[in-house]
This record gives sequence, C-alpha cells and structure tokens, in this order.
Amino acid sequence: MINKKVVYILSAAAVCCCLGTGTASAQPVTDTAVVTYEVESITQLNLTGAASVKIVAGTAGQGLPSATDSSGVTYDITNNAGTDSKKLIGKINTAMPANTILSVNVTAPSGALSAAFVALTASDQDLVTGIDNVNEAGVAISFKLEATVAAGVIASATKTFTMTVVAS
Repeated sequence: MINKKVVYILSAAAVCCCLGTGTASAQPVTDTAVVTYEVESITQLNLTGAASVKIVAGTAGQGLPSATDSSGVTYDITNNAGTDSKKLIGKINTAMPANTILSVNVTAPSGALSAAFVALTASDQDLVTGIDNVNEAGVAISFKLEATVAAGVIASATKTFTMTVVAS
C-alpha cells in the first residue's frame, strides 16, 4: 500500500509540473526598445559635360553675333533643407578678355527661379534662387559668348566655371 501511495504522489506531482509548465509558456512575453531616427540636411550638386562657344561668322554692318551652347553642360541637384533654403551662385576663374562677355543661363529646378543669362566674372553671381526640396537630374545650363569687333581675334582659351549651392 505504501508503494501505491508513492506512485500516486509521484503521478500527482508529475501532472502538476506538466500543467504548471504549460500555463507559463502560453503567456506572451513582450518588451520595448527605443529607436532614435534622424534625417540630416543633405544638399548635393553635380555638373556634367563641357561647353564650347565660338564666334565664327557675322553679317557686314551688323557686328559680331553671339554664340550659344545649350547642350554641353547639365547639372544634378538634391536638396532636402526646406522651402527657399538654397540658391546657386557661379563664377569663372579669371576675368574675360576686354570687349567680351561670357554669360550663363542656369535652368531652375522645380519651384525655383532662374536669373536667365548672367554675365560671369571672377566674383560669385546669383544664378538660381528659391530652391526648395528637390531631386532633379540633367537640368540644362547654357553658355553664351558675346564680343564686339574691338575684341579683335582671340585664340582658343578656356575658363573654369564654378557653381555652388549656398544658403539663401
């Protein structure tokens, strides 16, 4: 009889253990974690290509015509700094020869305003203002060369055009 009691006690203990384990694993276990996130101000500019402007012919009594390159240079721009947050400025590395003008017309990305053709100097000039949040590629830039007859003959030369995105 003692053996039967021991078997019953052990059997009852085993059932309790099984029930206890089953009940504990059925309850969900949760916890939390803090996730910190941030998007920083990002402004990027990339110029692509090269331009060539060459005055080669004219009409008697009319002076020299201007020459324009509207397909050689484009730019890509990305900006997430907000409405009217940026503008484009530009310059050339050294002054143009006497009686000549090199101008640039930078097409504005969506929502911004182009200054149209602006004569380039060795000092920064405003080219596009009011740049909002934008992401555009292949935006057109045109260069125009103007010269008077007083400029004479000018051998082929180059200028380095620098365009910069700055705060408005």
